[in-house]
Amino acid sequence: DEELLTAVRDLSGGQRRKLDLASILLSGGDLLLLDEPTNHLDADAKQWVMGFLRETPATVLVVSHDIRLMDGSIDRVLALDNAQIESYRGTYSSFLSQRAAADAQRAHAAANLAKEAARLEGTKKIFAKANATHAAKRKALQRRIDTLNERLHDHAPRIRQRPLAIRFPDPVRTGDIALRAVGLCKSFDDHPVLTDIDLTIRRGDLLLVVGVNGAGKTTLLRCLSGRETPDAGHVKLGANARIGYYAQEHEDLALDDTVLDNARAAAPSMGDGALRAALGHFGLIGDVAYQRARSLSGGEKTKLALARLMLSGANVLLLDEPTNNLDPVSVEALLAALQNYEGTVVLVSHDADFVAQLAPERVVLLPEGRVGFFDQTVQEAIPLR
Repeated sequence: DEELLTAVRDLSGGQRRKLDLASILLSGGDLLLLDEPTNHLDADAKQWVMGFLRETPATVLVVSHDIRLMDGSIDRVLALDNAQIESYRGTYSSFLSQRAAADAQRAHAAANLAKEAARLEGTKKIFAKANATHAAKRKALQRRIDTLNERLHDHAPRIRQRPLAIRFPDPVRTGDIALRAVGLCKSFDDHPVLTDIDLTIRRGDLLLVVGVNGAGKTTLLRCLSGRETPDAGHVKLGANARIGYYAQEHEDLALDDTVLDNARAAAPSMGDGALRAALGHFGLIGDVAYQRARSLSGGEKTKLALARLMLSGANVLLLDEPTNNLDPVSVEALLAALQNYEGTVVLVSHDADFVAQLAPERVVLLPEGRVGFFDQTVQEAIPLR
């Protein structure tokens, strides 16, 4: 019915994901295939999903980078590495321990095989005479060496993910006030999302925006970035302020352009060599530079969007769920980059661990628009996960 369709259209992105996910989980299927089911969800929704996955009698195959979900709701890990799948019983943390032990055992076995192959090579040199007996012995020893080398190949160490080396350049200094919003109001189809929001963001601030799905977090960032025009009120940039906006839906990427073209658009004066080096810091290496952005995985699109942000020279970063789709190693790299960043950051995130380690100074609570200090009391009162 038209009224129901209108109501669905009025939902925020996070609310629509809740609706889609709930309809799938409650469908009664015997096999659930879930790709990042907790992305973009607020605390209550994540908690419900994790509880459902723990209790459901259905078989669940889930792709996720949510460590709390992987430690709290799963009992088996299928690790896709080097185009092969290895199976581990237990949670994600248990998998890490098991894989580390397996890697150590593989390295020990490889060392023993290499030692034995070297010993046989030495023995083979003893039989150096040009007669049939020595030739037969050399041939037999070589067969044993070849077998050891084949086994050694099977025990080769895993190809490890290249660590990311993310670092935002030192930002140009803004005025004392980097950004100010006065009386912001925004409605969609007569549904108020932001109402009379006043916000002063000072140079060097790390401000966290908190609220349930539909509270207006993304809308606020879009208004601050100039991508959304408020119905009332205005946004004023401080002296030398340059906005960099990370959109959770990657809407700023030109999907039909190559990865390199997307990077070039963020820094037109930079040469291709420097651009490819910057992309390499985000793990976008080799021929990936010439792929269409559309062909990238969700995590690779996130890395490309972050690379563009780094290249843009922005000194006021508006980040809307920047850890979504990133693997744990990449999240740690982004965390380190932001911890060392001296510019101004406004952050929307439901990743409690990520937020806690960033230690934001202030928090704006939506939909009220109330600004306060972020401390343990606030974190406990408004759990992010």
